[in-house]
Amino acid sequence: MRRGEGDPVRSRRTKRGPNSNHVGRRFPRPANQPGRRLADTDVPCASRCARAVALAGRASGLPIPLWARSTVIVMGRRSISGYHDNGALIWTWRLSLTVGGAGLLLGAVTAVLWAVGVRVGASALPAVLGILALFLAVNGRIYSAILLRYEQERLPAVPAFVPGPSGLRPRRRVVRRWSGVAWLMMAIVVCLPVSVVTNWTAEPKGMQVGGVTGSVLAIAACWLLGPAARFVITREHLHIDTGFRRTSLPRKLLAGFLADGRNVRAELTDGDHRNFRVDSPLLEAGSNRYRSNVRCRFRTIQAIVRALGEVPPLDTDRPLAVTRARWGPITLAAGAVLATAFVTTLLA
Repeated sequence: MRRGEGDPVRSRRTKRGPNSNHVGRRFPRPANQPGRRLADTDVPCASRCARAVALAGRASGLPIPLWARSTVIVMGRRSISGYHDNGALIWTWRLSLTVGGAGLLLGAVTAVLWAVGVRVGASALPAVLGILALFLAVNGRIYSAILLRYEQERLPAVPAFVPGPSGLRPRRRVVRRWSGVAWLMMAIVVCLPVSVVTNWTAEPKGMQVGGVTGSVLAIAACWLLGPAARFVITREHLHIDTGFRRTSLPRKLLAGFLADGRNVRAELTDGDHRNFRVDSPLLEAGSNRYRSNVRCRFRTIQAIVRALGEVPPLDTDRPLAVTRARWGPITLAAGAVLATAFVTTLLA
């Protein structure tokens, strides 16, 4: 094969075809795809060194370094960014520094306006734009770095099932589900009863009692949607606990974990599977088009697999996945609702 024929990377002239929408560009862009990630096989990176590292890692199956993945080719020429799998913009170092530098420049303009005595209203606009640019640059870079690090990573494999003697320890491990937003909301709600107790004599008694009971109900709801969920690893089962249910998977049937959107699917050797969450349902409120939990998903499964390796398995006579109710959290939720209804009726 002569140089320039059949190689979209080395060819300097391209012909119009079903997968190209321009002529004379060095790297044709696939139709209906405004940008491609470096992980795609037909997209080279911007420098020869990074491209060589990326191709070598792709051929050997080793992870591609972040610096070799963060700059892509878009529409046949060097671009400062591309797009993730979910359509979100890739914030490369070049794009982040450009936007962050613009934010710092706007901050300097604001400082100069304040120094010369310009009124606050006229100098507030560049200050707001500068803060917004810095916020977007920092958060965008962190978001892209996490996705580029974890979105191509396979979930850890389940250790082989090798039963051990019955007297081995440890016999139990607990992995908590990520519930940062639930803890944050509980901390915010706690401020209401604190303020009510502080001003107990200044407000009507009905408002005081109603505020306290409502806060208790909100805290109970946040706890059920967050910290109440966990993963319990015993010698016989992997228990997946949510707010009101427990799904018990025999370790003998556990084949592995697969990513299923933002959730995880536990594959069983009998052909069945179970889906479960790795973060709080409170995160589903609002728009979730660009929300990603790849880091949380990977680290949660990593902790579960580590716990499976620490707790020696034991064969069980009940090799079936079962789901049952968790009566403790159900009783707590029912008690909170009944107490709130009783107090509301008493004060009405």
